Amino acid sequence: MLTRDQVIRIGATIAFAAGWAWIAKFAIVTVRDAGFEPLESIVYLLGLLAPIAGATAYAALRGWRLVLAIPLAMGALVATVAAGAIVQELFVSVYSGANLGGTEEVGLLVTGAAWVVAGLALRARGPEARAEPSPT
Repeated sequence: MLTRDQVIRIGATIAFAAGWAWIAKFAIVTVRDAGFEPLESIVYLLGLLAPIAGATAYAALRGWRLVLAIPLAMGALVATVAAGAIVQELFVSVYSGANLGGTEEVGLLVTGAAWVVAGLALRARGPEARAEPSPT
């Protein structure tokens, strides 16, 4: 069984890495101006781990029980997808270009970057940050 500190560390790391997966997806689609199936779907699904892992790490950091972490993770997942869609629609309303990265992937860039920052913040507040400095 994982300890609370391990859950925080693993969740923060997955949130960070999954956020980067969405940033990479945006970059590849933008540079190619085309998709990269079938790998593109896998990268998208990897990015969906960010809100689930990040919310679970946050719940562990707060000392909440698993029964509270599950709805928090599902809420974070829905909020992330919704925020990405809103950002995408706002961007498309002002973007007049035809690049596929701009027309379809900006929402992932923004939400991916947010989860990279969240992963770093969770890691900074995690077990290593709370550890007492050892006397040298």
